[in-house]
Amino acid sequence: MENNELKKSYIDERTGIEYNLVGDYYISNLVLPRPRRRDNIGGYGRLRLNYLKEHHRVEYTLMCINNELTSHLLDVKDECKAKVGMLTKQIAEKENIKLHKIIDRFYETIERFIHWVCKKFTVP
Repeated sequence: MENNELKKSYIDERTGIEYNLVGDYYISNLVLPRPRRRDNIGGYGRLRLNYLKEHHRVEYTLMCINNELTSHLLDVKDECKAKVGMLTKQIAEKENIKLHKIIDRFYETIERFIHWVCKKFTVP
């Protein structure tokens, strides 16, 4: 009597990929590595993400493949927050005004700042 039962999983010796039996088919057990940094990318990260998707599709794809996108977006967020803090402090010292007025002025010039973010982090 023959044993026609299929193994629940096996590893392909040629590729080293593990396969699991699901129903009548073997499905590869591939898993993406975890990002090096895990956090919320925030508004500046989302702006950068949209910019990459719309204007630098190749760089976006390469960063996804190399598992570098999340780290890149978190770096963008961190640098932008530092830049905003620095600019806020400089404006407050220079013009001796209160924080809410600085924020109002900042939002008036946000378009230039977004442009700076996108140009600053252009991938070579």
